[in-house]
Amino acid sequence: MVFEEIINPRDAEHNPYKLTLLGFFFASVGLWLAWWLFPGSAGLLSIFLTVMPLIPILTHLFEYEGEDQVEGVDHKGMFIRYFPIIMTLMALFGGLLIGYTFWFSVLPDDMNKAMFNVQMDEFSAIRGAAVQMGGEASVASGQAVGTSSAFETIFGHNLGVLALIVLLSVTYGAGAIYIIAWNASVMAVFFGTIAKGALASFTHMGAMSGLFAFGYGLFHGASAIGPHAFMELLAYLIAAIAGCILSAALVRKVHRKPGGVAQIVFDVAKLFLLAVICLAAGAAIESLAFA
Repeated sequence: MVFEEIINPRDAEHNPYKLTLLGFFFASVGLWLAWWLFPGSAGLLSIFLTVMPLIPILTHLFEYEGEDQVEGVDHKGMFIRYFPIIMTLMALFGGLLIGYTFWFSVLPDDMNKAMFNVQMDEFSAIRGAAVQMGGEASVASGQAVGTSSAFETIFGHNLGVLALIVLLSVTYGAGAIYIIAWNASVMAVFFGTIAKGALASFTHMGAMSGLFAFGYGLFHGASAIGPHAFMELLAYLIAAIAGCILSAALVRKVHRKPGGVAQIVFDVAKLFLLAVICLAAGAAIESLAFA
């Protein structure tokens, strides 16, 4: 494809903003193309159309990382080694989130219902579950019991998502980006809802009112979900990296190379453990809201 030639793995790691721009571009193209082709199923189809052109780019990126580890190019600490690719994926997620949020903020409600139908249903389900969990925590016998129950529920659910991301990554290489893009689109409904609610406050800005409301939605949405969402996102990205590197290693048959298996398996195990720790930290922070 053209894009995988324009953005090579080394360029992506040194210039992650290019992935942010690509994320915004493909989120926009995926949304409008899905709405044009199948307006009744645009919400789910847009995720696939957004991610499809990103798969080759990410596959090359993970293969590049795996080759470096097997060939011993970099002997730095694990986190330092993988920090560039983590930041690259975060930049891509940011681009997807900004793209989806922008269109949800500026489009009329009837078009949002067509283009984000399944995302809006998912957001309503999440909000309902949060309200129910808060009610259960409030009647629990003591604050610690409510917090503990919330932690178990949140951590258990997120751990299932983490396992699915690893499975998709190992089986389909960069296929875990589908889950990441889906999370970005659902989060965009939350951010966009905030933006639409604040639109009346910016009417004095004239034609720029929508843009200011969009910025307000991004800022206050990020503030509302706080550190727990960052830790969960970090966990999912680390898990995706671990699975994709293992998948790329299996495809290249690194088990036939001296020391290849040990290096890859050791790194993948450490990355997965780090992902679980980040997930637990995020669940602990989020559960405090239900204390």
